[in-house]
Amino acid sequence: MVYRMMSYILVSIVTAFTLLSPSDSTPGNCYGTHYKTINDPRRSTGYDVSAANHTRNHLCDRHLLQDNAWYRFSSEAGGEMPTTKPKLGSCGTYIPIWMNGSHPTIEDRIVARKACAYVPFAFPFGCGYSYNIHVRNCSGYYIYQLKTTAHCILAYCAGSKVYNCSTDPGSCIANRPPYISMPDQFYAFENSEFQLSINATDPEGYVMYRHEYLPNKTVSKVSIDDETVTISINQSGKVSLRITDGEDAKSSLHTINIIALPCPCMNEGKCKSNKSVSTVQKDFSDFTCDCIQPSSGKLCELSPCTNLPCYPRVICTITSDSYECGKCLASYHGDGKDCELILTDDIVVIVSELRITSGLKWDDGLSNKTSFAYKNLTVDIVNQISSAYGGTKEFLNIEVIRYRNEGVIVVEFQVVLKEKVNDPLEPLRTRAMQNDPGVFTIDPNSVREKENRPPYISMPDRYYALKDSEFQLVFIATDPEGYPLRYSYLSNTTISSVLVDQKRKLVNISVKESGSVSLKVRDYGGIEYVHTIQIVTIPCSCQNGGKCCNLQKNVSTVREDLSNFTCDCIQPYSGNLCQLSPCTNLPCFPGVICTVKSDSYECGKCPASYDGDGKDCELILTDNIVVIVSEMKITSGLKWDDGLSNEMSFTYKNLTVNIVNKITSAYGGTKEFLNVEVIRYRNESVVVVEFQVVLKEKMNDPLEPLRTRAMQNDSGIFTIDPNSVRQKENRPPYINMHDRYFALKDSEFQLVINATDPEGYPLRYNYLSNTTISSVSVDQNRKLVKISVKESGRVSLTVRDYGGLKYIHTIEVVTISCSCKNGGKCYNLQKNVSTVREDFSNFKCACVKPYTGRLCEVSPCDNLPCFPGVTCSVEDGRYKCGVCPATLRGDGKACQLILTDDTVVIEGEMKITFGLQWNDDLLNKTSLFYKQQTAKIVTKIAQAYADTKEFLNVVVIRYRFVCRNIVGGD
Repeated sequence: MVYRMMSYILVSIVTAFTLLSPSDSTPGNCYGTHYKTINDPRRSTGYDVSAANHTRNHLCDRHLLQDNAWYRFSSEAGGEMPTTKPKLGSCGTYIPIWMNGSHPTIEDRIVARKACAYVPFAFPFGCGYSYNIHVRNCSGYYIYQLKTTAHCILAYCAGSKVYNCSTDPGSCIANRPPYISMPDQFYAFENSEFQLSINATDPEGYVMYRHEYLPNKTVSKVSIDDETVTISINQSGKVSLRITDGEDAKSSLHTINIIALPCPCMNEGKCKSNKSVSTVQKDFSDFTCDCIQPSSGKLCELSPCTNLPCYPRVICTITSDSYECGKCLASYHGDGKDCELILTDDIVVIVSELRITSGLKWDDGLSNKTSFAYKNLTVDIVNQISSAYGGTKEFLNIEVIRYRNEGVIVVEFQVVLKEKVNDPLEPLRTRAMQNDPGVFTIDPNSVREKENRPPYISMPDRYYALKDSEFQLVFIATDPEGYPLRYSYLSNTTISSVLVDQKRKLVNISVKESGSVSLKVRDYGGIEYVHTIQIVTIPCSCQNGGKCCNLQKNVSTVREDLSNFTCDCIQPYSGNLCQLSPCTNLPCFPGVICTVKSDSYECGKCPASYDGDGKDCELILTDNIVVIVSEMKITSGLKWDDGLSNEMSFTYKNLTVNIVNKITSAYGGTKEFLNVEVIRYRNESVVVVEFQVVLKEKMNDPLEPLRTRAMQNDSGIFTIDPNSVRQKENRPPYINMHDRYFALKDSEFQLVINATDPEGYPLRYNYLSNTTISSVSVDQNRKLVKISVKESGRVSLTVRDYGGLKYIHTIEVVTISCSCKNGGKCYNLQKNVSTVREDFSNFKCACVKPYTGRLCEVSPCDNLPCFPGVTCSVEDGRYKCGVCPATLRGDGKACQLILTDDTVVIEGEMKITFGLQWNDDLLNKTSLFYKQQTAKIVTKIAQAYADTKEFLNVVVIRYRFVCRNIVGGD
């Protein structure tokens, strides 16, 4: 007998078919929180509601369950729905619901079943009414996706063990009302709003579907939802809440007392504490005030008017975010904060003093006019003295000048009258004798008029200042009585503007020309002093609109103090005196005009027959153009400077401009003349100038006009030797470069133009044409040609000397394709252009995200990150999975089977006996081998069902390796 070993791979699969269209129901997860647990032993088929003798003790799943939610039954009666018809009145209800069909046997599998309601006299018998449900095997228990029942006399069955009501009598009694567990009393600030959480419980676990409050009279506003009640209160009051369950409208009523605490915040400020509502009154002892602008302070007791910002007797009004002072009194001028007496011929000012003998002690703040103590006392004194003059028609106002400490408080003040009166202080003495001044007592005998002498200005008569400048002078003025002074000016002549800073005792003066200004100072008694000063202006040496600044003094009585200055230049000028401009360094082509702009410069147009931007101009050679390469010697008026060897130096540019201008003027009457260009300078004890004369056409002896001018010795600052003016031989230049170069396709590279001129003249570089090469540009200064290539091609380079002789050299560029894939770029080449093809063998790839690998050949889709059968594509630098197949739902990476009433799921398996060897990676769903084989199997099975319209999808569950001994013949 022969034993043979037979092995094969067993594949478990699930195939889904549809009858109609799939639903949108989504199952939960057995191991998550996507299902609810029902623990009620009355659902047992052995529990008879009629035998329990409780008329209202039946289960109702109309309110208890949510449609299409997942549930697990767990009680001592059992956790599985019965699969056979129970009797009427069992399962704790009148019409029990059972499951028609078996439970799934495979772990984590879902099956569709019918839940049958045992409706009497309805067919089919025992399943007169049914619901479409789903069941999942959760390895030791089951969960059910249930439907809400249509009537309150239906409930789902679970378990079969007989339940004894004596074990827990509470679970067998009639439906009990819900219970509200909340305190009876709360504290809150009056005129506030707060929320309370509704803590309610239903003994049977029924849904509490209605929360309401009863009408109230004292609480201003109440609103309620399923979890909270929002209350607004102006005063103490009560609120009654009612909660109703969803079984048979059982309800509970709970009344809470709200005690409103007064808020100490002033000026409409709001009280804020750590708690908006509490059962403990002490929780509101630590509070802050949320003040309304512009109020402030701990209790919002302060306002902008508290510090008396307005002039005495001027009303201060609080606005939305600040304050506003009213109008100044009659005969006064100002903004209400500061008011100044307008002195006219009729106004009489009586400077006086009085002593306060009781009711008030000295405070050092009375020496500071900005202090609150000074302002507060001043308001009281002004009001009290003004009231003493209440019946005096001549009275205008009272002004406090200052306070003195002489054991008692001495007040110096002035009484302002419309006109003279006999004994102007008599009303105040009379009020003082009556001892009715207010909070303090005035000595009547101390009320007296004071002598007032005029103030004096001690300032120089003459000052020096820069023309078109602005400066400040300090008022140096003295009052014999030491009273505060008022500063102003009377007039000025030719001076552009004068402004007086009253608080800082400054006069600000702007001057354009010399002139004078008359300054005035006035004391509190109205006595004035006028002083005239002369302003002498000195011109500023700064050029081009620059301003003189950084002076040690910008105004002085000594002229020499204004000699030390720097210039603040206007762009684009610079230099010690702003004498330099962008055109100073001669940035334009010789003979082209340079114009200064707002922040730079601009070159004019190139000369006739030249092309360029004005900075660089190149001769446009035509058939008629004649270029005469020449030289001459400067024998006097100019010494050699090493800067003449550098075309960029100022020395070179400056001499070149002079020579071009002089030679051009020599050809002034020559119609054939176009231009002259300096080629270079040589040092041969004298300065030798090599240049070229550009003519429109040939002429006999083209250098004759220049020799004639040199013989006349009329060449300007230097002398030209007429005999040295001669034409030079000019040989063509030569390009010494390779004929062929290799470069990467779609790359850019540079080549140095290696060219030589026999005479050593500077050369001009350009290109004539290119074929198939995408772009060519020539860097004239760096002698480079920049080439961008897409395909192989040719480019012709040209070099021209100053005499107009050219040389053309054609190079061939052969492109080599980059081996990088998926848009990757070749880099880190030893050379990006070479005459040797092999120089391009050593390269690296710069990959475009998300591709990787040496040649960027690796894609994130290669690891099959998507669900089998779902397309993987690369977009925006990352991979993207397509839409899950029909009956599956997910993000394309993971797809989950969605079961509906019309979906049929067939669980099966198949053997693979050839073409696939076992690999342990088939046990790992995340391995690449598992994903590759699964994708092939899903594709093959789907192809087999290509003509089956009912087919939706196939899902591989797992792989198993099977090995068996087979008995056979020999």
